Amino acid sequence: MLEQFRLVGRHERSIRLQTHAGTDVPNIIESGFGREHLERYRQLRQRHGKHWQQRKPACGIYNCAGFVWASRRTSILDEAAWELILNEDGYRSLNQEESPTIGDLVSYRASSAGFLHVGMIVEVTVFTDLSSPTTKVLSKWNSTSGEDVHAPEDVGHLRQFDQEIRIEFWTDRPAPAKGKKRDAESFGAS
Repeated sequence: MLEQFRLVGRHERSIRLQTHAGTDVPNIIESGFGREHLERYRQLRQRHGKHWQQRKPACGIYNCAGFVWASRRTSILDEAAWELILNEDGYRSLNQEESPTIGDLVSYRASSAGFLHVGMIVEVTVFTDLSSPTTKVLSKWNSTSGEDVHAPEDVGHLRQFDQEIRIEFWTDRPAPAKGKKRDAESFGAS
């Protein structure tokens, strides 16, 4: 791939993308993909297919961060940009008393590699017995995969070199009043 860029140059372009605070976010609209990318995505789906629901087949242009923060228009590859967006767009991590709701984010970090992936909560099922709700995440695994709905913990393919993956939930909703726990009736209310 690197040799191809030396011979013909990069054809990718970027768009103007900024945080809420007005800081530019580096990005790249990635070019198309080849059969090898389709085959890797097919193999990934084959390993997880019975647990994943495909929303969109393989496509180019955007990665997971571009899906979440740039409306499927570009890829955001720089980990520092992910941190910048979380900070300048007013995201906060959920505390232990809070449950994620639709539209919240889930990120995956490895201790040695930093951010690996980010997805969006698209489904929350609340049980009447007040047990913990179950959630589903919509993800685009890289700039050449499709989009899949999956359980937050169903990301075994992200584990490289036996790294432990830390799952973090983020929201742009205001923090709840101190000392007030969410009950089943207020969960997911708009």
